[in-house]
Amino acid sequence: MSISAALASARSGLAINARAAELVSTNVANALTPGYARQELDRVPRLDGGVASGQVVVARDAGATALRLSADSAAEQARTGADALARVGDILGDPGAETGLVTQMTALLTSIDEAAATPENEALQRNVLTAAQDVASAFGDLSEGLRMARADADRRLGERVDALNGALEGIDKLNREITAGKAQRRDVSALEQERAGLVDEVALHVPVRIIRRDNDQIALFTPDGAALLDGIPARFEFTPTPVVTEALNVTDGTLGEVLFNGQPVTPSENGSLLSGGGLAADQFLRDTTLPRITAELDTLAAGLLSRLETADVTRAPGDAALLGDGNVAHDPLDTTGLAGRLEVNAVVDPAQGGRLHRIRDGVGATAPGAPGDAATLQALSAGLRQQGTDLATIGDPVSRSILDHAIHFAAALGSEAASAETDAAARTATLEAARTVELGRIGVDTDAELQLLLEIETAYAANARVLDTVDSMIRTLLEI
Repeated sequence: MSISAALASARSGLAINARAAELVSTNVANALTPGYARQELDRVPRLDGGVASGQVVVARDAGATALRLSADSAAEQARTGADALARVGDILGDPGAETGLVTQMTALLTSIDEAAATPENEALQRNVLTAAQDVASAFGDLSEGLRMARADADRRLGERVDALNGALEGIDKLNREITAGKAQRRDVSALEQERAGLVDEVALHVPVRIIRRDNDQIALFTPDGAALLDGIPARFEFTPTPVVTEALNVTDGTLGEVLFNGQPVTPSENGSLLSGGGLAADQFLRDTTLPRITAELDTLAAGLLSRLETADVTRAPGDAALLGDGNVAHDPLDTTGLAGRLEVNAVVDPAQGGRLHRIRDGVGATAPGAPGDAATLQALSAGLRQQGTDLATIGDPVSRSILDHAIHFAAALGSEAASAETDAAARTATLEAARTVELGRIGVDTDAELQLLLEIETAYAANARVLDTVDSMIRTLLEI
């Protein structure tokens, strides 16, 4: 080897090892950064015997990343549904809790029985009034909680659509910048890391598969074949509804639809072209799960009012009983939102100008009856205990008392929430396992990086010695 070749080789070695040390430093500094992929230096042999530093290569493992992206979508879908059901379940309360629907309905029945045993006791009549007010509040709180959960799902749909459009447009822009940068032999590793982060963002909302195209571009598809980005980004559209009420639904156009390239996306847990991520989960919550639970609650409220109205024979047609749809009897053909409209009849509430004796004597009593007459209270107790199929229209055909219907409703919702939480926990565990596998393949192993740094240091020292030797040889030649 000539002196000039040795000099060129040593100089290139110093340069490439300095760049390699810089990459090791970057890798170690970002070892705990979520989503960061290890960077490596591509070494290119030179014609003069040296080594040139090629472009920085970001570590990839298509299989591990695909599994992790799929797990991301599934975990987001499960967590979105589980969180909403847990929130509703917290408002509903457990059957044995101090507050909650079942507890308040039990307290109402107990207070009626106690008042019937001592009908002349005004304090016990006031207990019935308080218990009835608590029942109305429990129905109202749960109805409002369901409405707010639906409104939150509608709001999140708007946020997800904005995030999807922004991420897809960002990936499209980065595709072009990465292609141009590599053509100009610039370091595009930071752009590739940024693009990977945007793909992760997309995966939270809809499931995604990465297809690598020529010129280092990527295309994105859902597992069911919908093109999210292939040359041009897909376009999502959605208009949130300012105030979501029980009567609004997507079928009649009173709630906004999610559009994908101008076409409606049908909400479904399993059958939609875009099912599998947070977008589908929020659609299904808003348009299916929460309306179903709301309808069940309204039907339960209707069953309660129906039994109270039948039991109180003093009630005039159209008037409310102890509880009503406001101060009127409920309309069996108009139960939508009924749970949120439940109120104690003003005629029994002294605070509203009513008379407390009507708790004992009936809402239609014009004057106090005999203090020992417990007929109306006994009829109310019997009515609440009567076995009936009040909830048959919403999937509970068993003949039960209204309290048992409430217990069944609460137990079914609790079971659904627990199942959703179990599924979410399992999918989260799957996601963590997928992340661990991906991290092991493309993440930063600090021990390996430090070992590599030692090798770089050794190589750097060797090249420096070559330079010293060449310098010494040149000096000797010049002195001859």
